[in-house]
Amino acid sequence: PMGLVAAALLCGLAYLSARTTVYTITTKRVVMRVGMALPVTINLPFAKIDGAALRMFSNGTGDIPLKVSRNDRIAYLLLWPHARPLHFAHPQPALRCVPRADDVASLLSAALSGTATSPLSVEFRVQRAAKTSQTVAA
Repeated sequence: PMGLVAAALLCGLAYLSARTTVYTITTKRVVMRVGMALPVTINLPFAKIDGAALRMFSNGTGDIPLKVSRNDRIAYLLLWPHARPLHFAHPQPALRCVPRADDVASLLSAALSGTATSPLSVEFRVQRAAKTSQTVAA
């Protein structure tokens, strides 16, 4: 019985986290709006991002961790659950469960390198069970 209650609480937390998270990529920054009861906006200018990686999943979603410069450390607890797992000493913000992660990674790569071909403002919500909510404005 207690195990079921704990599992239900974790599932509820995951659902609420997915419903309230919005990632935005512009020509100058990545903005992460996260949090359920106390929403937080994390603004990551490209000048502070040293690199990014991509971890794809079989359903087309993926995680995109962002490596921030050593001088700009963000607290792991502020980022959780939007932090790259097990990187406690130098936490890395991560765009988690992004739909069409390969396309988003390409857009982010072009924006980081300064080769974006058009004004860019892409907003993504995290992937839920079967639905994807994505807003693209160019």
